[in-house]
Formats: sequence, structure tokens, C-alpha cells
Amino acid sequence: IAGYVPDAPDGGTWMHLVRFLQRSRPPLKHLILDEIDCFHVALLDALALTPHLQGLWLENCIFDDTILKGLHDSGAGFTSSLATLVLVSCYAIDVLVLADILTDVKARRQAENRQCLTAYVDDCGMMTKEQVEKLKEMDVIEFGKYIPLEFVDSAPDSHAGPESP
Repeated sequence: IAGYVPDAPDGGTWMHLVRFLQRSRPPLKHLILDEIDCFHVALLDALALTPHLQGLWLENCIFDDTILKGLHDSGAGFTSSLATLVLVSCYAIDVLVLADILTDVKARRQAENRQCLTAYVDDCGMMTKEQVEKLKEMDVIEFGKYIPLEFVDSAPDSHAGPESP
């Protein structure tokens, strides 16, 4: 799904994605959202209807740590079947919050002998050297491959990203 969604009639949440998923129950394995305001499309409700989702790609989307925590706490996506999470140009997230969530998911999945969740983060704001070191220690986010470490302190104009899920 790409582009901006129209305003909801009452100025509230745009529920068309949720209604579509409720009606059709497609066996969705991958979902790519581009330039979507995740606060107004009921993302958590929509993802709760995708129990077989393996890949979630969010690019230029508006969301923050509240939604990341909601994904984790609700069981949508992260704790079910999601294998790959890609965040590109999503600036309102704290990568360390994401890393903490992924560390928890990694521990749970290892205890259950399940595949770990791989996260690719590209162009989601600047990171300090201390944050980079912490992320390297946590070993839950692949970012050095897509954001060369020498560019961490200066935003690169372009760089290779992961392949589409």
C-alpha cells in the first residue's frame, strides 16, 4: 500500500485496511507500507488480522515507539510469525527501543527453538557512536550492511538497502 490515505469521514481512524482484512482474511505473507500515517490506519488492528505475516516493510511511514511497543505487547507481527522487519526513513522511532524489543523477541524465540526476527534499519535518524556500539553488542539489528558505520555520524544521500520482502 503506497501513498497517503484519504481522511476518515469523522476525522478519526481510516479503517478500510482493517475492514478489508476482516472480510477477506487473505493469507498475507508480506506487507509493504509506504508513506502511510500508521496512527490513522489502525496498523495494530490490521496486523492482528495477519497471523501468517512473515515480512513487514515500513518506508517513509509515520509512527513512533508507541506503535513499536504495541506491536510487541499485542502479539501482532513481532511475536507471531514475522521473520523480517524493514524500517526505511522512519524518523520518529528510537532504534534503542527497537533493539530492546528485538532482544526480548530473540530470547523468547531461542527458548522456543524458533527462527529469530531479523530487522533492517536504514535512514531512520542519526545514531551516536555509543548507540552503534550498544546495537552491535545486542546483535539483533542488521544495519552495518545497509548503513556503513563510517556514515553513522553524517546522513548519506543514498545507500543500498535490503531487497524487498
